[in-house]
Amino acid sequence: KLEFKIGEQTEVVELGKDKTQYGMGIVFSQKNLPESFNRGLGKLQLIQIALGNRGKQQGDSVTQFGAFMLRTDRIPTNTMIKLPLLDSGKADREPVPGGFIIFNSSQFKMGIEDQEKLKTTFFSERGEITLVPSGTAESLMIRKEGYKKLPFKRQMMDLIVEAQLGTPFSSEKGTLKGTVKFPLYWPSGEDADSFVSKLAQESLERHPEIGPEGGASRSLASPSSPKKNRK
Repeated sequence: KLEFKIGEQTEVVELGKDKTQYGMGIVFSQKNLPESFNRGLGKLQLIQIALGNRGKQQGDSVTQFGAFMLRTDRIPTNTMIKLPLLDSGKADREPVPGGFIIFNSSQFKMGIEDQEKLKTTFFSERGEITLVPSGTAESLMIRKEGYKKLPFKRQMMDLIVEAQLGTPFSSEKGTLKGTVKFPLYWPSGEDADSFVSKLAQESLERHPEIGPEGGASRSLASPSSPKKNRK
């Protein structure tokens, strides 16, 4: 569970197969990333973790309400990694390991006016995030529309977060704390690499506010997640 608190209001996000909310992560190595991202990464790679509402249960709530973008030098398959949360409103002078968060309420409604979106979109300001591997990595084949079955690796991870959140569009401050388990995927072959590269072009460049270069643009949290991120 994650506890998302803004002012006096607290919301609990609970993930699981029998829950209405989901979480998943994907690794983008440098060869899979658009050039605009590589310039700000140095030798690091990205792990993107998305939290969202499952389709049938979401109603008019947003598909994706949380995004974590982690810059790291390795996939934590054997030992944990602990990263500082960077102020997403400040540019980095050099690429360093760290994380960014963009978060909305899971009850956030689609179709809301942009001005209201800005006031309710929160960004990481400080804190830390830890990924702890659970079990061992497994190989699997994933079928995607327009592709033959694609080879991936998957490993369960525990995400531990303690974050201070803020937004330049409101004086409110918030926190995000707790631990959730999610599956982390990464490509394991040329066809899967090609698919992930296409996904990076469509997802990361469409939502540059979660990018590592020059800090977050502080525009909007992603109100909808590409369907390719759903499984």
